[in-house]
Order: sequence, then C-alpha cells, then structure tokens
Amino acid sequence: MATHKQYCVPTSGKPIRGLIQDSVISGVFMTSKDTFLNKDQYNQLVYIGLRELIEMNKIGKIVTLPPTIFKPKPMWTGKQVISTLLKNIVNKEEEYKKNKLTGLNVSFRSKLNAKLWGPIGKEEGDVLFRDNEHLRGTLDKSAYGASDFGLVHAFYEVYGSEKAGELLTSLARVFVSFL
Repeated sequence: MATHKQYCVPTSGKPIRGLIQDSVISGVFMTSKDTFLNKDQYNQLVYIGLRELIEMNKIGKIVTLPPTIFKPKPMWTGKQVISTLLKNIVNKEEEYKKNKLTGLNVSFRSKLNAKLWGPIGKEEGDVLFRDNEHLRGTLDKSAYGASDFGLVHAFYEVYGSEKAGELLTSLARVFVSFL
C-alpha cells in the first residue's frame, strides 16, 4: 500500500492520515504545561519513539535536549520529548548548519480551549514550533490528527511523506507508552 507515500488526498491536498482516540488523549496530557518527566522517563519515551528508525539505521546517535528544570533534580517536559523526536527524525543538523537552513517553523491554534486548563493554561491554546522545537501549546487532534495545517501536515509539507509517516509512527508509540 506504500502508506508513507499516501499522506494527502491527491485531488484536494487534505491530510487523510492521523492519530485518533487514545493517542489524542495521551498527547494532550503529555504536552500540557504541567507535565514533567525525570531522566529515565524522558530517555525511555525518546527511545520508544525512535527505536524503529535506529534499527533501520536511519538514525545513528540520538540527540537529546538539556532538562528544563535543573534543581532540585533534572526534569524534562513532554514538549521536549516531541522536540527530540522531531530533531532526530529530520537528522540533518550538519546540512542545516552548512546551508544556514532552519527546521520546522509553524504556529497554529489547538482545538482545546485554553480556558479549560485554568490559570496555568493561558497560552496552551496557541501552539508554536521554531526550528523543530515545541515551544508552546498543548498538542491535540488539530496537531496530529487528519486535519489541515497542524504539526504533521506542516512536517509533511517541509520534509515529505516518508518523514511525516515516521513522525506519526513515533508519536503513536510515544503516546501509547505515556498513557
């Protein structure tokens, strides 16, 4: 079926692949502002998301991010897990530096109303990615579902259908494991 090559409908360009149900719920909780992970949890989620690509020799050394919180103990956010997946799936850091290119830069609104998160969620409805880093916002169905102009759709437009398929597979594995 070559599903990695069939991300969009040929006639309209609308996405037809995306994550559903449990993955959507898990993705919302993992990328919310108050989710923090210790080093073992962060490393485990990153490995689960990238394991298939490592085994296929598409990724050599995994590039990780420094923790968001250093004291009293190092903590990472769910947003950093997403950023780590993006950076490693693209895996062209040297090419970017040499040609002075940037990674994925996209902003969009999530379907989840930021007011539902209470006082911590002022900016959770506005999703922001700069240079393949998830900086702000909670990811929901509008980001990785079969919806226009979300994270996966933007990733498809920049990197192509095969990389978008790798991203969807990685996200599905991470979200199921996080749940």
